[in-house]
Amino acid sequence: MDTNKKLIARIGGVFVAILLFLTFFSSTIYNFNLPGVVVEYPRQGVLTNYAEGRGIVEFARMELHHAEGAGRITLLVSEGETVTAGSELYFIESDIEDLRKSLDERLQGGERLEMRTERARADLQHARNSLANLKNEAGSGGFDAPEYDYEIQRIQALIGAAERELGDLEALFELGAASQREIDDMEYALGSLALQLQQQQDRKQRALESYNRAVEAGARELESRRAGIEKAVADCEFQIGDLEFETAANRQEIDRLKSQIDAGGRIAALAGSGGAVREIRAGLETGAHVGKNDLIMRVGAADGGFRTTVDLPESVDFLNVGDPVTLRIRSRDIYGLGGEVSSLAFFNGRLRTGVAFDSENVGGGETVEVTVQSTSQLYDLLVPVRALRSDQYGDYILYAEKSRGALGDEFIARKNQVRVLGHDSHNAAIIMFSSDDRLAIIVSSDKGVSDGDRVRIVDGSDIVAIK
Repeated sequence: MDTNKKLIARIGGVFVAILLFLTFFSSTIYNFNLPGVVVEYPRQGVLTNYAEGRGIVEFARMELHHAEGAGRITLLVSEGETVTAGSELYFIESDIEDLRKSLDERLQGGERLEMRTERARADLQHARNSLANLKNEAGSGGFDAPEYDYEIQRIQALIGAAERELGDLEALFELGAASQREIDDMEYALGSLALQLQQQQDRKQRALESYNRAVEAGARELESRRAGIEKAVADCEFQIGDLEFETAANRQEIDRLKSQIDAGGRIAALAGSGGAVREIRAGLETGAHVGKNDLIMRVGAADGGFRTTVDLPESVDFLNVGDPVTLRIRSRDIYGLGGEVSSLAFFNGRLRTGVAFDSENVGGGETVEVTVQSTSQLYDLLVPVRALRSDQYGDYILYAEKSRGALGDEFIARKNQVRVLGHDSHNAAIIMFSSDDRLAIIVSSDKGVSDGDRVRIVDGSDIVAIK
């Protein structure tokens, strides 16, 4: 009997062990078949958008040097050379006789300019006097209203006397002392006087209208004459200004010619400010002949700052003129240099961005890397962009909800509609249509997940706080 009891106990123990093993093993197999998800919690933060581009450093201000006179040129600098304010860039040698001839022509031209200027000033004064004396001469005879009013009042007085006489005749007629013919004659006389009164009033009205028309026509003529004289004044003022500018330029050229003659025919060009020679006209060499006003070279002025142009993606929509940017010029070991956006324009599907900056360690021509960045306000809820999903109702997220199942704690994917306030490359700012913003949001999964699916939390996600 004891042996049988022991055998039965052993068999029971084995059976219970098998049940426990199968229960644990089947639960483990089931859980491993569930989608594995990574969860994160929403957090406070800001959105940061940025973009990068490359450009070439250029001087913001360029001095253009043109030949002040014709002659043979001697170059004293080369492209890329650094220059200081007042240093000689080149000089031009001209024939002395040619210079003297040009000087005589300029002196004679100056005399002619003075004569033309005096005539223009006399014309201007005459036009101003005419404008001051301008007046409306139309209707100068005036409208003599009292003349018409006197006649009207005289007729009205006659009408008043006739009406009184008619009243007396009618009274006498009632007494038999006046005849009907006398009454009819008086009524006829009254009608005649009324007609005379109307005619006189009409004559006055016609005379007044004629006078007003004459005044209006005179005003129009006056305005036309005024406009013509004012244009003449403006033309004279413009002509005088033009002549004065031409006279100043002529005097400047006379001074230059005198200086060049005194220097033996040589005239030097000086740098207006410190900087670097950015370009010498192609093919120009020492000994070449140049004509007056020929472009000789371009010199970048360091005191005007520097600029560059970079092309950024068209999707960069957060930039405005005046926004700060960061620059790197690796060839000069310059990092973290500040600048600002000076211009914005779309070109060939790119955002062409002009950037202005200052530096004492660049000379133009270097490659510069520009970084633009925009930081948003502080948002209460940031989630990874990859956590966002969308359907016909809009954007939503899935979160993991903990529940008690037959085999222990289970995690169910739940749907929550959201509104996206903004995003950058990594995160999105959202508003959740839920009273609870501490939800374990499903960021990624190794299988497709839908609302109501059971899921498995992986990768060390914090499951303690999951509700």
